[in-house]
Amino acid sequence: MRLIDEAILKESRGKLILLVFDKNGTRAMEVNESFAFLWNKFSGTDFSTEDLASALVEEYGIDPESASVDASSTITIWKDSLLLKEG
Repeated sequence: MRLIDEAILKESRGKLILLVFDKNGTRAMEVNESFAFLWNKFSGTDFSTEDLASALVEEYGIDPESASVDASSTITIWKDSLLLKEG
């Protein structure tokens, strides 16, 4: 998997905002800290759900089972939000 290139993560007024520039225009999403961590860590690289889970365990010290669930949820959000490249 790979994240789209047409997005920028910014902080504005203490909130993390992902700006997405796609064929329909610009959209903004407020995201949480772990979303931003994973976005920054994996932007521009190929990754798997397991890679995300490992990063969550390393960064936040959560157990592997919880990290796997969180990583799967994040992938679902990214897919539903059209933040993953096709193919």
